[in-house]
Amino acid sequence: MLDELRQIITARSLAPVPLAALRERFADGWQPGRPAEAVDFAEHLCRLVSGTLRHDDLPQVARAAGPSEVANQGANALVEFIAQLPTALRDEIDALPQFRTEVLRPWDEPVTDAYVGLCNLVHDVWAHLLGPEQPADAGIARQLLRLAPRHALDYGAGAGHVALLLALNGIATDVVEIDPVKRLFLQRRAARAGVARLVGPGMSRPSYDMVLALNVLDHLRAPPECLQQLAELLPPGGSLAVAAEFPQDGWHQGDPAAADACGQLLADRFEPHRAGVGNDDDDAVDPPVDWFDVFIKRDAQHPGNAGSLRCPRLHPRARWQAPPDGSDPTTPGVLGATAFYALPCALDADTARLCGAFDGRRPLAELAEALELEIDTLEAFCSFLHSRRLLTWHGHPAADRPLPPFLSPLLSHHDDHKETPPCGALT
Repeated sequence: MLDELRQIITARSLAPVPLAALRERFADGWQPGRPAEAVDFAEHLCRLVSGTLRHDDLPQVARAAGPSEVANQGANALVEFIAQLPTALRDEIDALPQFRTEVLRPWDEPVTDAYVGLCNLVHDVWAHLLGPEQPADAGIARQLLRLAPRHALDYGAGAGHVALLLALNGIATDVVEIDPVKRLFLQRRAARAGVARLVGPGMSRPSYDMVLALNVLDHLRAPPECLQQLAELLPPGGSLAVAAEFPQDGWHQGDPAAADACGQLLADRFEPHRAGVGNDDDDAVDPPVDWFDVFIKRDAQHPGNAGSLRCPRLHPRARWQAPPDGSDPTTPGVLGATAFYALPCALDADTARLCGAFDGRRPLAELAEALELEIDTLEAFCSFLHSRRLLTWHGHPAADRPLPPFLSPLLSHHDDHKETPPCGALT
């Protein structure tokens, strides 16, 4: 916790950390022996630097907040929060005899003790402000703001980066968060930003225009049941934003059956949000954010293309795995066992047949004819594989860059002097 807190302070403070003042209380080489001692150091440090923080963390008058401003606001709010820890939280930490050493599953960890909660809070703010989450968060934030919902639910809101972004842009957002320390910080943070009236604790409405499940499904004991409940909160046409990964790392939810069930539910009840993601200012396109998708809920009376062949959104570490030898031929192959596939994870027989047919030799038109598929359907599927570096185009003009959705003129109107490119092999 202390190392990440120092990094946050270094990024936000206009002056160096006053080491002399720290040495008056904590000698060189000091190490905390109990959680209360670590928090005592954190409190003292934050009090010393709270007056030196940069004040570029809130939007200017008549201008909406952007992702970087919201992240900066969160960092400043964290320093102020620790400098003046709520008495009840400090008392809980003072009562802890020692640091917790066992590794818990993510659905148990947030409610273990107050010190673990404070450590998780610092990590959340650090990761979204300075760490590897920052670029992806900014891309997700821009896409969510373009959807412009009236009422949103942020399920698993964490330290409130997304909820505060929506609220600072005038969108009423309810939040659900299991970690009591993060809940308390989020409330303080919303009040500090002047948007407490737009950030509601818990679910106050029977339905929402948009529900967010960002980096939370893989932190649950039973993600399919949760996803089912979130789907019920959306009317037809409502938006569901999902970012999830199911790694088999011994800590997250890594059950392939859970990933399959989530993917199948999305495939059955939702369809991808197909609106453009261009920037309103310059029509630039945001780069894709791995494991993030927005879905639109189907009307139960008009399910559209539910259950039809789709191109799955592939996890960047996905690898094709054929069914075991001697198994039922109708058993689907999968693209990895630890990845999350929104559309869906386990491939149906038609999609598995496509993957199995890639031999790196036949032109796409010939392969489409052999599989009795429209060439546009096959090419679109190959484009998704290529964009995730799971398939390589041989001799294709766009071999070194992501393909556009369709290359109809090139692929379906060839003559004796042009050949459709052979498709590549899955890596």
